[in-house]
Amino acid sequence: MSDARAFLEKTVSFMQSYDLGLLSDMVVYACMEKAKENGITTVRTGDPADEYFEMGGADIPGKLHLQSERIATRLGLNIDHPYSKKEVREIAQNLRREDNMMYINTDVPSDQYQQYERSRSSEPPIEPGYVWTKLTLRRAVYGILPNDVIYGMKAPLQYGAWTYKLTNGLNDDGEDSILKLEQEGLSFWETLDKGAHVGLYLIYKKAGLTPPLVMDAQTQYACSWCAGAVERSVDICYTCGGNPPYEKPKIRSPGKDIKIRKVI
Repeated sequence: MSDARAFLEKTVSFMQSYDLGLLSDMVVYACMEKAKENGITTVRTGDPADEYFEMGGADIPGKLHLQSERIATRLGLNIDHPYSKKEVREIAQNLRREDNMMYINTDVPSDQYQQYERSRSSEPPIEPGYVWTKLTLRRAVYGILPNDVIYGMKAPLQYGAWTYKLTNGLNDDGEDSILKLEQEGLSFWETLDKGAHVGLYLIYKKAGLTPPLVMDAQTQYACSWCAGAVERSVDICYTCGGNPPYEKPKIRSPGKDIKIRKVI
C-alpha cells in the first residue's frame, strides 16, 4: 500500500484539497494521467449517469460537481460527458422513481444493498439487498450484455480500486489531532471516517498547502469548515469537501423509507 499512499499524497498536492473524496478521485487522476502520457487528448466518462438515473427526475440534483472535469482541466485534457447532454437530462427528468427503482429477485445483492436496507418497513415488506436502481440504463442493454453484468454488484470507486484500504492508516494518523484542530476552528466530517479526514488534512498541511483566501466577496465566501474561499455558484468546498460549506457539519441521520415496487 506504500505506492498507493504516495499517490494519495501526490493527489492531495495536485488537487490542493483534503476532501475525503480524494480516495476515489485519485483513481480517476491516475487513469487520466496515464492517458495523457500515452498521447490521449480527450477522455470520456460516464458522469453523471448515477445522478440522472438512480431514482426519478424529481431526485436529480440541481447542481452537479464533476471531479473528473476538474481533474481533466488540471491535466490539460479535453473531457466529454455523454450523459450530461441536454437530451439525456430531459429524458431523465421525465422518469418516475418506479421507472428506475424496484425490487428484483437476482442471484446477488443489488448495488443499493446498504442504502435501501431500511426498505424492509415498506408495504408490503421488502427483503433488503435486492432493490435495484438505474433500471432505464439496464434495460437499454438487455440482449447486448449478459445479465450477470447488467445486474452486477457495484462498488464505489475506492472499493473497486481498494484505495479505501488507506482509510485505516489515515485514521491512525488523524485521531490524536482531532480535538486540537477542532479547537483551532477546523471542522471535519462527523462520520466514522472523521479521523481519516483529519489524516488527509495533515498530509495537506505537510505539503505546505493552505486554503485559498477570499479575494472577491461578491463572488466568493469563506467556508465554515476550513475558511477557504468558496465560489458562490457552488455548494461544496473544493478544499476540504465541506458540504454544505456555509454551515458546520452535522451528524447524519438515516433517510426516510422509500416505498418500492416489488417485481419477481
